[in-house]
Amino acid sequence: MAKQKIYMILGRVLWSLVVAGVVFLLMTAMRDKQQDLCTGLIIRIDAIDGKVFIDEKEVKDILAAEAGGQVKGTPLKQFDLRRMEKRLMQEVWIEQAQLYVDNAGVMHANLAERVPVARLFDVTGNSFYIDSSGKHLPLSAQERADLPVFTNVPVLNKNNKGLYDSTLNDIVGIANVVRRDSFWIAQAAQIDLLGNGKYELYPAIGYHKIELGNANDMAAKLERLKIFYHDVLAYKPLNAYSLLSVAYKDQVVAVKGDGQMPGIDPAKAVEVFNQLVTQTKTEVNANAVESENKQGRIMPEYGSAASPAKTQAKEAVAPIQQPATPKPDSNMQKPRAVMPAKTTNN
Repeated sequence: MAKQKIYMILGRVLWSLVVAGVVFLLMTAMRDKQQDLCTGLIIRIDAIDGKVFIDEKEVKDILAAEAGGQVKGTPLKQFDLRRMEKRLMQEVWIEQAQLYVDNAGVMHANLAERVPVARLFDVTGNSFYIDSSGKHLPLSAQERADLPVFTNVPVLNKNNKGLYDSTLNDIVGIANVVRRDSFWIAQAAQIDLLGNGKYELYPAIGYHKIELGNANDMAAKLERLKIFYHDVLAYKPLNAYSLLSVAYKDQVVAVKGDGQMPGIDPAKAVEVFNQLVTQTKTEVNANAVESENKQGRIMPEYGSAASPAKTQAKEAVAPIQQPATPKPDSNMQKPRAVMPAKTTNN
């Protein structure tokens, strides 16, 4: 009996010594770890479509400043990773930041970019991107996003914040509809704000403008307009219509053009247009041509072997004379649609 008690006591003492040793070793390792130096920095940027708008050098400079001068060679115990993450997220293009140090002493900075959904030109000529929350994002010297372009956007001031926020919300909604459809990514070269809550679209291919009306039901409007392109306009000359309108519910209204398109090879133009109908084109807003009255129409530069010869810019972008057609918001009887709405996709 006495021997059993002695064994029990010895066992407890032994376990206590083992636990104490483990704790000592862990504390020693942690203390040594805190005295270790950072051996390097790895930055990973989660970029959309491979386009990086975050300046990696600026990230390094920010982290170095937060670390007291430099990252590599700094004792790990000096890093306040939470504070450094918050500092990085103050940068406009950085939406999320995560920092950690691995067992080799290397600091890892994992960053997620904000996602631009539209490029805006305001009434003063300034240009910037916005993300899905309407946050302004500056243009980048190293990348250009191929996005829906909106012009004639009002400038924010202390008297119009509510209207301004509502306008940006409409723009985000329209831009998201355009970005979901490869046809409209290629064809919607510019969307102009009219100042009364209405929008007009200038296509990349064609010499007509498109009345969109307000921002409501934009997905349905563009869908029936695309059906019109496939079923009607693909088989007519590019100058067949001067105006298309989807501002009327469940209708596409078309106004005939004047039949004049100087300097254009009609056969080649139709070939280019039909290519657009059947496949996605990219970089349609890479170059801009503006009319002298600053109404602005962003168009691709023509002249390559695969596109018609470039015409005089003023003739191509001049405002179209309004026909004697009732406006979408008038009290007059609405004109009959050229093509009824369809529910199937073509």
